[in-house]
Amino acid sequence: MSQVDVPRADRRETNGWPRRVKGGADVASRNYACLMITTFVLIGAEPDAIAELAPSLAEIDGVREAHSVAGGDTDLIAVLRVATHQDIATTVTERIAKLPGVTSTATMIAFRSYSDTQLEAGYEGFGD
Repeated sequence: MSQVDVPRADRRETNGWPRRVKGGADVASRNYACLMITTFVLIGAEPDAIAELAPSLAEIDGVREAHSVAGGDTDLIAVLRVATHQDIATTVTERIAKLPGVTSTATMIAFRSYSDTQLEAGYEGFGD
């Protein structure tokens, strides 16, 4: 079982945030999510394989989203959320790149992420 896939029995509710048990210690999910590495994998594919590749990508452990896209040399984009750089390497080189129909990959690692949820949480309690 990976660190992300924690059984429901090991989840706890704290201050409105579900908590996950990791190595015997509680880790708030919002803090744990900050430790995850977000990666975008741009994938070139054989035209006849695109429709079959997208669902196959979505089934790979660590792939959070898979999108077919138009424009340029990229046919699909996979969004990964993994714990380590080794997980990125394994997911891209041993899983994604070996799927039938994949012709190329280019990997981009996010060094900072922004979302509406994070921005709202940062201002929580102000102006109340």
